[in-house]
Amino acid sequence: MILLSGLIGIIIGYFIKKYLPKLINYFLVVYNNTYRVKFNIFMVVHKENCMVNEVVSTNTIEILVKGKNEEEVIEFINKMVENETRVEIESVEIV
Repeated sequence: MILLSGLIGIIIGYFIKKYLPKLINYFLVVYNNTYRVKFNIFMVVHKENCMVNEVVSTNTIEILVKGKNEEEVIEFINKMVENETRVEIESVEIV
């Protein structure tokens, strides 16, 4: 009887050691999906002594973003454009 319970304990211990970490990762870890996001940036140019403003847009920008869902990805893109957008002017020429 002792031998049988020891054998059952070894088998249960083996399965716990092998499969319990996988079950914990499956239920507790949130996997991020990768989303392909295409967007444009629009800027309004205010001209002096003019009643109409001009809208300038960029070409389509395509990036890959990791996130839990679409709302999180859109929020990240909005924050990135608002807070992290910098403009580098390479040259200014008269045409």
